[in-house]
Amino acid sequence: MADRISPGSPGEPPPDRQPPSGRPAGWYLDEQSQHQWRWWDGAAWTRHTAPRWSPVTVDRRRIRPRAWWFGLAALPAALGVAGAVLLVIAAVDAGSRAVSHLTAPLVPLQAPGSATVNLRAGDTRTIYTPTTPPGAGPPSPGSADLRCQVSGPGGPAPPPSINEGATLEQGSSHYRSLFDFTAPGGGATRVTCRPTAGGGALSLAIGPHIEVGEILGIVARAFGAFGALVLGFGVGGGLGVLVGVMRDRSERRLREESSSTPPAA
Repeated sequence: MADRISPGSPGEPPPDRQPPSGRPAGWYLDEQSQHQWRWWDGAAWTRHTAPRWSPVTVDRRRIRPRAWWFGLAALPAALGVAGAVLLVIAAVDAGSRAVSHLTAPLVPLQAPGSATVNLRAGDTRTIYTPTTPPGAGPPSPGSADLRCQVSGPGGPAPPPSINEGATLEQGSSHYRSLFDFTAPGGGATRVTCRPTAGGGALSLAIGPHIEVGEILGIVARAFGAFGALVLGFGVGGGLGVLVGVMRDRSERRLREESSSTPPAA
């Protein structure tokens, strides 16, 4: 090939960068520019160059990891959404049951006297007393002012346990808890209360037992749904970013390999 570069000509590679004289003719990296190839005719450099960084077509089937890995990256997000939906449904169901339980009508009970409620074996209920504002009347009785017994199809139940730490509001009425009891068997459960001292009748009511664990369970399901969304999208998004970065690096490497191949002679 003609148009050799004479020694000392502008653009001639330094002598220490000349290919060995025995190297066959061909395209070699131009030491004076990283952006082109230069033709070596077997004895000297020529003025013929070719762009090194011309657009390179990459076979996208060679890029790793495969594109379908993006689908796997979406799987944690889908599982997170599914888990969140199930937890929300469970929370709504538990919340509706709790509301129905707490708003169910109270069963009135006059002491001394008895009242009957239909319960399942193991159900827990609470005996309440109406509360009155200070100065509006005599103070409501306490657990020490009453003695209560519970019996049912399963026989006598253990004595009711004292519980004066819960309050219940239904409409304009307010109640304070006195005792908790558990039904000994399924069916009609009879509750009998009488004052420990003489006096007039006391108005009581049998109502729902407020389970702190039940409320905490509803809150836990709600937080669990939020956590499932965050975890699912976090893992899925992180995996998607990782796949994208790895594919980008793979494509760059393939382009560099292609750009390092001299053009055909």
